[in-house]
Amino acid sequence: MPPDAALVEIVRFNVFDFQAVAERLDESHWRPPRQWQPARYLAFVLRAAGREDGSRGLDGDEESPCGMIDLGEAEPIDKLVSGFQSRILGLHRGLSFGDGKSPDAVNDVGRSLRAAVFDPIARRLDDCRRLLLAPDGALSMLPFEVLPTGDGGRLIDDYQISYVTAGRDVLRFGRATTSAVHLATHGWFLADRPNVDQDSQGTSGFQSLRQEAGGAWSVAGIENPLLRSGLALAGVNTWLTARLVPADAEDGILTAENVTGMDLTDTDLVVLSACETGVGEVRSGESIETVRATVS
Repeated sequence: MPPDAALVEIVRFNVFDFQAVAERLDESHWRPPRQWQPARYLAFVLRAAGREDGSRGLDGDEESPCGMIDLGEAEPIDKLVSGFQSRILGLHRGLSFGDGKSPDAVNDVGRSLRAAVFDPIARRLDDCRRLLLAPDGALSMLPFEVLPTGDGGRLIDDYQISYVTAGRDVLRFGRATTSAVHLATHGWFLADRPNVDQDSQGTSGFQSLRQEAGGAWSVAGIENPLLRSGLALAGVNTWLTARLVPADAEDGILTAENVTGMDLTDTDLVVLSACETGVGEVRSGESIETVRATVS
């Protein structure tokens, strides 16, 4: 990592209390021990080589370069993320300010979210201004850059933030890169279908992609989450209406799975100017499988 960089990996996990004991209600009845406690978020901070962040290490050593920060219970943080997202979307779509989606309301929730999640991390960063974030749970859906700061700015004004799926992704760094890719098109995300035919599980997907009323897309027989998000390229409308498309255009669909097979190691920057490229379903401990994640 660059000398001014820090890797921040956030983990959402369920707490198990090994010391919990049963509670005696009366002479013949006991309440089972409450061993599973509310989920929490932990942040692990690893600064570039030669730095020590001074936080408590995994082994309790205060001199350890790897710091662990307890961000608290997950449910309050998840609610803040959900509230912040809904208010941002409300402003973007021009909804009335009477429903709590005014700029001030957005900033109030954003500041609360920043105080709960980012401020404890920032105290361990010192002069690091380039951050590699690997969030988990609902925080995978949060654009950290837009969180408001105390001086009226945003985190993007103070930090250069990049995202990785997991901390191990930094092992791929180190090669010189000079190129950039900018994709300006339409993105899409297909919601989960719990009634998928079990006989079709494990198939290659997109067996019955079609446009339904209102422009929504549905799909049957998909198990791989990387086949539920992607980009629409030239020729997709022709393919969807069963008309002939040029052979080199294929079906005009670039799925997240297709992207994982692309060699982007010599690419300096990938910009997705497409809707719904950050949408996905959160599975704690499994990151989030989206188009953005596949190019990280």
